[in-house]
Amino acid sequence: MAMQRSVWAILVWFVLAFLGLIFSLITCFHLGYFEFLELNAYDLLVTLATPSSNHEPPIVLIRVKEADIQRLQNWPLSDDQLADVLERLVAAHPKVIGVDIYRDFSVPPNSGRLDHVLLKNSSIIMIKKLPSANSTGVAPPKVLANAEGRIGFSDHVVDPKGIVRRNLIFNTNDGVTSTAFSLMLAMPYLENLDIYPQSCPNHPEWMCLGQVAFKPLEPHSGGYATADTGGYQLLLEYIGGMDPFQTFTLGDLWDNTIAPAALKDKIVIVGVDAESVKDQFTTPHAVLGGMHGITVGIVVHAHAIRQILEAAQWNRSPLVAVEHNWSHAWLVLWIALGLIIAWYSTTTLWLMILMYYIVGNLLIVVLFSIIFYFGYWLATIPALIGWNAAISTGFLIRYSYQKREQQVLMKLFASQVSPQVVKTILERRDEILDAGAIKPQALPATILFSDLQGFTKISESMDPEPFLTWLNKYLGAMTDIIMQHGGVLDDYAGDGIKANFGVPLVQTDPERIAEDARHAVACALDMGRALNRLNSENRASGLPPVGMRIGIHSGKVVVGTVGSRNRMKYTTVGSEVNIASRLESLKDLPGPDIESEAISYRILISPETNKLVKDRYITQSQGHFMLKGIEHAVEIFMVANIENQKIVDV
Repeated sequence: MAMQRSVWAILVWFVLAFLGLIFSLITCFHLGYFEFLELNAYDLLVTLATPSSNHEPPIVLIRVKEADIQRLQNWPLSDDQLADVLERLVAAHPKVIGVDIYRDFSVPPNSGRLDHVLLKNSSIIMIKKLPSANSTGVAPPKVLANAEGRIGFSDHVVDPKGIVRRNLIFNTNDGVTSTAFSLMLAMPYLENLDIYPQSCPNHPEWMCLGQVAFKPLEPHSGGYATADTGGYQLLLEYIGGMDPFQTFTLGDLWDNTIAPAALKDKIVIVGVDAESVKDQFTTPHAVLGGMHGITVGIVVHAHAIRQILEAAQWNRSPLVAVEHNWSHAWLVLWIALGLIIAWYSTTTLWLMILMYYIVGNLLIVVLFSIIFYFGYWLATIPALIGWNAAISTGFLIRYSYQKREQQVLMKLFASQVSPQVVKTILERRDEILDAGAIKPQALPATILFSDLQGFTKISESMDPEPFLTWLNKYLGAMTDIIMQHGGVLDDYAGDGIKANFGVPLVQTDPERIAEDARHAVACALDMGRALNRLNSENRASGLPPVGMRIGIHSGKVVVGTVGSRNRMKYTTVGSEVNIASRLESLKDLPGPDIESEAISYRILISPETNKLVKDRYITQSQGHFMLKGIEHAVEIFMVANIENQKIVDV
């Protein structure tokens, strides 16, 4: 039950951490705190994993460069100049011509010529600008004001820092739906392939071209949290890199250096690309490419057209921004994995914990990249933060419990065992602790009791202060010996000492159990040696010598803590402990020879201990004796004096 309480206590903290991380990260996600990081991650993937295609885009750009403007000595192009450009292009028989130049008012001379060219050639598409909160918009040419299918809006959806990641293809304003310049240019090419926009069977609100559905960007999808996704927006993929389109300049057109075959049946876009005319946009490629990631409006239009053509003609599904419900599930998964690993991990090595961080982050990034490669943009910054927060929180919870357990153990054992034994106890604390407390258990152990003979005489011959100094010197020497032999100091009772061997860790190997008994006997012999040295000092100081009685017994004892909440003590109890005490105090056998300068101690052991140590030590049977609390006579053995012992290998 105690173990279950311990597990439940930690589990409660893990569950609270799980719920707290989910709530806080999802809240931060929806408030847009991660949007900047998400968009940068998107830019990085678009740049590093630029989508490619085996199909050459049927798009040709006619750029009005700065050199062309200087050559003309005027801007904007006059109606006469623009009419001349369009007539030259029409003569090459392109599929459609898009003019990415506003012409909301006439620019003389010969405005009638331009109107004639526009009315005569239905393959020419002009632009307008949608009205917004800060602008009234820009009207199309008046001559085409009522011409259906001849005007497309040129507006680009711009994110913070001027980055274009989205393509707006439909927009409804005051009940009037307008179509994007890019889609207007793509449709004549697709109509020639018998492909027309239609409602998708399963989602009538979506547009389908051929076999491909164009799922619009929805609020709270992908890495977007606060973006305006009004209208019908798609993610812009920049297939083929920054500028993969065939390009000519206006000068090339006027100089007749463009072969008509280069324009025939193509989508031709005329637009400005000059330093003096501001029509520049930042793309996701700027995240690594810097200025190389900045391009002009006709290139953005060309990318939008190509993406539509790739989908409709070659069944290449556009990149989809996954709804946040899936991103939430992705986040919950990694928080759960982080906490589960922290729950089951037993390591306390920071290097190993660091490996968990690194491997988890790499795995999330790799999986995110694979998902992106297959056409789905899943918000992953919350998952990265969730993984690291879960690992950190989980290990902090475990660490706090471990520190608490260590404090419990150190409080009990620090003054009772050697540093080496303390280290072992801390490493194997799960075998000792339950619910943060010492768990009672029965285990095999060897118990040693010692007491001084002649103690009263020496206490009466000394003043209190020197007497306590002498006693502490004796107890300190014996305690050091006990710890050196791996024993656990259990108790002092005046001059009496109780020590346990084989606790607190359970031993099941018979050889290890025997080893504990040998350690106890070796400890007793060393205690005897130390007493001989103390007696020599006593005689030199004029103090009476003392003798030592030691009793040792091996058996199954109950170990645990006893006492009150404010004063707990780790000890062994049970009838087996009493036998060791009875052996130490046995009066039926001669006590130690106090006057002997060589041997001033007596070591009595039980038959159980003798069985475990007789192959290493010389012992002598002293016969059978009745011990208090034992119904039958017990054979008692005495460990031979130190001078007659074999070589001890303990």
